[in-house]
Order: sequence, then C-alpha cells, then structure tokens
Amino acid sequence: MKRIILVAICFFLVACNGVKNITKSLEKDERVDIVYYDYFDTVIEFSYYGKASMKEEVEKKLEEKIKYYHNLLTDFDENGIVAKINRDGEGVSAELASLTKLVLEDEKKTDYTLDLSKGELYRLWKKTIETGILPEENEIKQAMQKGGKGSVKVDGDRIILSDGAKLDFGSVSKGFLNDELEKTIAELGIENYILNSGGNVSVKGSPGKDRDSFNIGISNPYTNGEGAVDSLKVTNTSIVTSGDYQRYTMIDGIRFHHIIDNQTGYPAKNGKRSLTVIGPKSYTCDFLSTTLFLKSAEEIEEILKSYPGYYTIIYFDDETFYASPEIMDKLTSQENK
Repeated sequence: MKRIILVAICFFLVACNGVKNITKSLEKDERVDIVYYDYFDTVIEFSYYGKASMKEEVEKKLEEKIKYYHNLLTDFDENGIVAKINRDGEGVSAELASLTKLVLEDEKKTDYTLDLSKGELYRLWKKTIETGILPEENEIKQAMQKGGKGSVKVDGDRIILSDGAKLDFGSVSKGFLNDELEKTIAELGIENYILNSGGNVSVKGSPGKDRDSFNIGISNPYTNGEGAVDSLKVTNTSIVTSGDYQRYTMIDGIRFHHIIDNQTGYPAKNGKRSLTVIGPKSYTCDFLSTTLFLKSAEEIEEILKSYPGYYTIIYFDDETFYASPEIMDKLTSQENK
C-alpha cells in the first residue's frame, strides 16, 4: 500500500510540474499591451509577455514613473521643474542635477554638437514646426547667442544658468525615461517585453518560446515614417532613431525639421534622412542618435570609439544606407546575402 501511495504521490508531483511548466510557457506567450497618451508629447507603448492578471499593477506603477519623469524632464507645464529653472535661472533637484552632469560630460566628449543650454533656439524651431511660419533671421541670431558652453553649471544638487541659457532635455529625455522604466519593469519580475517611448525602443528577452529575439522595424524615412525600411532582430538592447521625417514642416517646398545644427541655427542639411543607434542604454542611444545625425562619417567613426557597444544604421538622401559591420547580420534585408 505504501508503495502504491508513493508512486501516486510521485505521479502527482510530476503532473503538477508539467502543468506548471505548461502554464509558465503559456504565460510567457501571452502578450499584454498597455498604452499611455498624455506624457512627453508622444505615445508610450509597453507590451510584455506574461501574466495578464498583472496588467493593472504594471499599468499603474509604470504610469507613476512616467508622470514623475514627465514633470521632471519637460517644460510643458509652467510649474514643472525645468520650466521653473529656466524662469528663475537656477533650481535644486538631485536627480535632474545628476542627469545634467551626465549630459554635459557627453556634450564635451562630442565637441558640444548638442547643447542642452540652447533651449531658446530649439523652442524657436518647435514653434515653426507647429505654425509653419519661419522665424526671422534676427530671431535666430539672437537665440544662437543665448546659452552655450559653460552656461550651465551644477553645484551639488543645484543647477545654475547664465548667459540666457534655457534647458532643453528633448534630445535625451525619452531615452533616460526608458532606462528608468526598465528598473521598475525588472522589479515587477517581467523578463520579456518591448517598450516604445515615441520611437525610443527597449527590448528584453523574447516574445515567445519559439523565438529568441524581437523583430524591430526601422521607420521608412522616404515615406515620412510610414512602414518599415528594414528591421532588426535583437534582444536585450535599445534602439533609437533620429530623422528629418519625425517632426517637420514644409515651407515653399523645403523641409524644416527638429534636428537643429547649433553652428548654423537652422535644421541640419547634410544628406542624411535618418540615423539609428543600437546599444545597451537608451539614454546613450538617444544622445548619440541626434549627435551623430549632425556629424560627418569620419566624425561618427571617431566618436563611436568612445562608446563601445554602440552601432549605427544611416539612411541617406539618395536611398543608400550604411550599417556598422557588427550589426549588419541582424538586418532582415541581409539575411540571404
């Protein structure tokens, strides 16, 4: 009798383990989608593979973080931290001061191609994109004179502005957001997901038991972002694209977009249509995607020596493209070549 009972118990345990394994597999394959519309002037999408029963908890915790960083990093709200600092010329925020120091260090490494102090100039072109009315030449010249190297200083938790500087974290905010959200996602125990903050994509794990990577489309710059020009098979990485098709206006047949060359005061015009950066951290991908868009091929190669593990895909006006050799085999268009 004892032997029969023991065999029955063993069978029960094996059966239970089998059910658990099947359930775990099904949970991983179950896709749950969450969308946020009210933050960072974009759409934030999060899809994870796991328990649908967690959706409410996940949605709430991520929104708390998104709302916090929206208030921290943007100047949409006149009572927000950045808006107050821009208005008062200084302000205290430990987290924003830490990010500011990081951006200043990256600006120095890349010869101040991006400049978070140039908020006045960037705001001028944001208005143009919204209204379709070009700024006057004297407005551009005046905006270019404000801010610049050394006009933003960090003293402990205090940020101090001078020379008419206005902070603008637009070139890094969504990348930084993704990195912070990934910490919360890890705390929730989610291991397989795709996070897309207005084109700043972070992926982890895989979308199913029969796949070991995600297939991430690269927006087609020749059709104003409609459809994909190619796609990447990747996992555990970040992908950020900057392009002249993302935010722009057409005036007299000329495209005026949001990537501003601080040397000229006008939107960049250098033969590129889009530039994608792939690498471990979304913040760094975000910073580099805009910076490298403004650089020559030789400068891009030199800068990337200081950022190991980060690679590029560039699409040009003549519909040719370049991809770093390290990621060429991840492009679906190259699979059979």
